[in-house]
Amino acid sequence: MSLELDYYSHNVHPSLEEFCQLLSSNSQFEILKIRGSGPIKFNPDGNVTLAYHFCQSIHLPSLKNVTIGYRNISKCQTILELLNAPNIWRLHLKDESYKAEPKRQDASPILSFLTTGEFSDVKQKTPSARIAFPRLTSLSLSSVNTGTHLFNAFLNSVKILQDLTLNSMNLDEVLCSLLSSDLNISNNSILCPCPCLDKATLINVHPGCGPQYYSSLTDIDKRRREHGSAPLQCKV
Repeated sequence: MSLELDYYSHNVHPSLEEFCQLLSSNSQFEILKIRGSGPIKFNPDGNVTLAYHFCQSIHLPSLKNVTIGYRNISKCQTILELLNAPNIWRLHLKDESYKAEPKRQDASPILSFLTTGEFSDVKQKTPSARIAFPRLTSLSLSSVNTGTHLFNAFLNSVKILQDLTLNSMNLDEVLCSLLSSDLNISNNSILCPCPCLDKATLINVHPGCGPQYYSSLTDIDKRRREHGSAPLQCKV
């Protein structure tokens, strides 16, 4: 079973309460796709604001595959926070902001939540912090804007990730996140992020840069293997 909300106008977006009812109406659905949609709230003056941070999470034990195409960071945060779904194994996040927007949105709050289950900085995580989706094995990011440090922290938290797809990303920043940093030094040994990763795919690479990034991935694969990570199948 699946639930899909796809590019509806604001006047037919569900309220937060309606959205929660949709999620909880059948806890057995396995696929959730939300693109350009999600919960909203109408103010007394008729204006629309984003529903955010005031609804209890919904237990979805059967949910395994989630796609979120967001146009607003806060709305994406709300959707993620509602998902008490420990068995998600595949996640696709895509920034679907209008092309006329001057720059991509900063997805740091989203990466912080995926890393710790909280929206605070990963450096300030509380003792109760936990990875949002502990069984994640497949991750696809499209046009998601995040820095090296935070992405590295996230990759360090997804211990069993096997398949990573990067579509229209800032590869100069994110590829180096596949290597060790001061975030994952323990007992004088250095471990690479997501040591089970065995497939990395780059899509919509800038024309002419394909060979350069393939060479970078090959070098990264060599350096990861030196620290015990799985061999990496690279595709550009």
